[in-house]
This record gives sequence, C-alpha cells and structure tokens, in this order.
Amino acid sequence: MNLSWTLSRYLARQFLTVVLITFGIFISLIYILELVELLRRGSGKPGVTFDLLALMALMEVPRNGSRTLPFAFLFGGMAAFLRLSRNNELVIARAAGVSVWQFIAPALAVAFAMGAFIVTVYGDVVVPRGGVLWTGTLIEVCERVGISESLVRTAVSRLVAAHRLRGERLGRHSY
Repeated sequence: MNLSWTLSRYLARQFLTVVLITFGIFISLIYILELVELLRRGSGKPGVTFDLLALMALMEVPRNGSRTLPFAFLFGGMAAFLRLSRNNELVIARAAGVSVWQFIAPALAVAFAMGAFIVTVYGDVVVPRGGVLWTGTLIEVCERVGISESLVRTAVSRLVAAHRLRGERLGRHSY
C-alpha cells in the first residue's frame, strides 16, 4: 500500500515542527547559559555593559547551533513520534495498513532535506571554516562598537596563546 500525500505531508510537518521547536529550546538554553557565564566573567570589568555581553553571547549562537542541531533532530524526532504515538495516530496508521517504513519515510525526507540545506548554506555561510583576517580589520570593526584597540590586541594574543587562533606576521601586518 502506498502512503497518501496528505498523510506524508502531515507526518513531515509534525516532525519538522517538533524538531524546530526542540532546536529553538536548545539554542535558547545555550544562549542563556553563555550569557550568564559572560556576566560572571565580565561583572568586575570597567566599561563592560550588559548590551555588549548579550551581543557577545549572541555571536556564539551560530557556532553553538551547528553543534546542537544533530541533537535537536534526535530528540525532536523522538518527541514527534512519541506525540504521534500518544495521540494514537501511529496506531490508526498501522491499523489502516501503513507500514512502519512508510510513516518514517517523511521524517527521513525532511531530515535529508534539512541536512542538505545545512551542509550547503548554513555550513558555508554562517559557520565558515578557516580563513585569514588582518588584525587591523578586527580592530576597526571592534572600535565601531566601542572596544578599544588594546582590548582587541590582548584578546587576540590570549586566543593565540590558548591555540584558538593561529597568528602570522607578514611584514608589519599581523594575521
């Protein structure tokens, strides 16, 4: 028996909705925890405002989002099928002759489509890997939001010391 398009769309929509809600909850919790940690570390520093710390925590969202999305699919998929099972929708589909593979297929199609989107768009645009940035450009951007050159240079040198960045010198310029 073939699965109807109506039932396929319904199951795919249910799966996608619960996965996106789960992803939103994960990202919100991680943002709040990141903000609390930044508030703790920046509480005694002069010139550090809540707006700056909130913006810094917001800048971590894409990186954290790429790390939590697989878990959102895992837990969101489990929650979606649990909800469908608790409402006896899966029991009704099985009683109508729909196999397990047929009602899992829309969720797999959604997961595959979202995976393709993440790899092609999100992975290349939002979370770029590698690259070179002149320290002067970083200083210019940070000065526009009120962060002094000395703070930027200190932060960059500490990131290089912690092996989070790799520093290079080309003549007078640092990259």
